[in-house]
Amino acid sequence: MSLRRCLLVAAVATCPALAQAQEAGPDFAPVALNSFSHAPAAIVRAPVYDQHGRVIGRVVRVQADQDGKPSALSIRSGNGGPLVVVSAAAVGYDQPRNIIVTSAQDARIAELSRADGG
Repeated sequence: MSLRRCLLVAAVATCPALAQAQEAGPDFAPVALNSFSHAPAAIVRAPVYDQHGRVIGRVVRVQADQDGKPSALSIRSGNGGPLVVVSAAAVGYDQPRNIIVTSAQDARIAELSRADGG
């Protein structure tokens, strides 16, 4: 499933009014977080979704390289579970909605999904 589709599923699941986003097109496009020159301030505490549209946690911290460009995210499950660090290249960020979708497919993301009851 594409990141765009995952983000759409996640958004529709969290807010019925966003069902129109499918027709909205260009305004609903997550951008790879590592393409930002600096981390958006609102990203801390943003919800993080897995590829199945489930909320798996929240952003705790954004790590940046020497130029201030986002390089990784620290994510914690909603119930205080494990802290997982994911590369900024493995997440899409929808700035208007302030949500993250991760494309990381490893045991750490699965662990977050389980920790949050997903």
